[in-house]
Amino acid sequence: MFKRILVAIFFIAFSASVSADFTVEQNPDGLLITPGIDFVTAVATVDGPYGQQQFNFAADQQIVIPPPRLDGQYSYQVVLEPRLSAAQLQARDAARAAQNGATVIDSALTMTSGNFAVIGNSFAGTLEEAANGDDPSTSSPVPVPRVVLVPSGQDGIIQGSLCIGFDCPASPSFGSDTIRLQENNLRIHFDDTSNSGSFPGNDWRLIANDDSNGGANLFALQDATANRRIAVFEAGAPANSLYVTDNGDIGINTNMPVVEMHVVDGDSPTLRLDQNGSAGFGTQVWDMVGNETNFFIRDVTNSSALPFRIRPGAATDDTLIIDNAGQVIIGDTGSVNAGATLHVRSRNTGEPALLIQSRSPVTDLLSLADSGDMILSGTLAQLSRRDSKEHFSKIDHQAMLVALKGLDISTWNYKHQDDNERHIGPMAEAFYTTYGLGTDPEHIATSDMAAVALASSQALLFELEAKDQRIAELETRLQRLEALMVQVLDQAENQDSQQIVSR
Repeated sequence: MFKRILVAIFFIAFSASVSADFTVEQNPDGLLITPGIDFVTAVATVDGPYGQQQFNFAADQQIVIPPPRLDGQYSYQVVLEPRLSAAQLQARDAARAAQNGATVIDSALTMTSGNFAVIGNSFAGTLEEAANGDDPSTSSPVPVPRVVLVPSGQDGIIQGSLCIGFDCPASPSFGSDTIRLQENNLRIHFDDTSNSGSFPGNDWRLIANDDSNGGANLFALQDATANRRIAVFEAGAPANSLYVTDNGDIGINTNMPVVEMHVVDGDSPTLRLDQNGSAGFGTQVWDMVGNETNFFIRDVTNSSALPFRIRPGAATDDTLIIDNAGQVIIGDTGSVNAGATLHVRSRNTGEPALLIQSRSPVTDLLSLADSGDMILSGTLAQLSRRDSKEHFSKIDHQAMLVALKGLDISTWNYKHQDDNERHIGPMAEAFYTTYGLGTDPEHIATSDMAAVALASSQALLFELEAKDQRIAELETRLQRLEALMVQVLDQAENQDSQQIVSR
């Protein structure tokens, strides 16, 4: 489809309308049209086989329509912008102002139109001039092709280059071109005439530049059946904007992609993921960006927050791994504990393997050193509610106390610690053998050790209670003996007194 350039020169209605007579004649250069008035610009439009052409003329140019290169019937139209006097310009501006900016069209347009035929690059037939205002597009020119290949004939062969279009010169300079399309509107249409339901019949079109005034300079692939452009390349795009290698790698801004998709840019190459709401879901935009300071994911929708970053030079090849079992491995380059949901391997730098801090003020809440030491800025609480436990059994407090008496307790330090950093407690092997508590003879649960101390304290309390009860019983017996002795003494004294009296 060629451009349909609608040309209309509008004039504001005022008392002295502008009109003109036109002289139309043929000469070797083409169709010469001479208006009877001075003009500022003129536009000649020619409509004929395979489309429409437009010619623009300035005030100092002759209006000449060159002979078309295709045989057939043609129509033409010439529209002038007349040169107005100062009074006419003033009246026009006043009329425009009175219409609040709307365009007022004079009923007598300064234009002329007509028809002609071309055979063998020459004008043929008579010129039929249309009256001002007539629409020459109502004519129906019949194309007269020079060459027709019918199914019963032979295939067409062109040995040499081919130029197609209204603006092909008599002797084109093809250079390396085999086929050249040359005119003011370039389209290649693929019209699939398949009419069986089992065969594809979609039409396609290659487009070079928009066909509207002020449109874009571009090259596009159009789904002509759906009237939808599915691939567009704008003029001025940088070299190698899109490059596909022979093995299928895609380069963006590079002609040397080294992976399946290789994006090159001078500042923060970015991949945008834009959910635009067209499928009924909420809008959300994410960016994946890489530069010299970070690889990061940007939440564009929410104030361009950066919830995920990786710094260049991150340690080891396996800084962060999420495997197919759902395990998360941090800093691990060796074997992975198959049962661990989160496996963190220390970097052996002397810095904490795990550090949790408050934001403001910055305070270490939990620090787990790569040596295994843990510092907690708060209370350590272990699960201990009754419904989390089973297989209850009573303990022998006296046996616990006796066992504690035989448990070796000493002060010591861990080998990775300084000599003057002292701790106190039993050895795990002895504790495990003595009480049979814990998971293995290498570790002691702090709750078990505290419970042993509690049980031993209870045993001591029970002993003290028994002793107190014994003491109380002895005190009662002693009080009874003392009272009995007093009574005996009193009786003895009474007998002595009676004997003295009787004498």
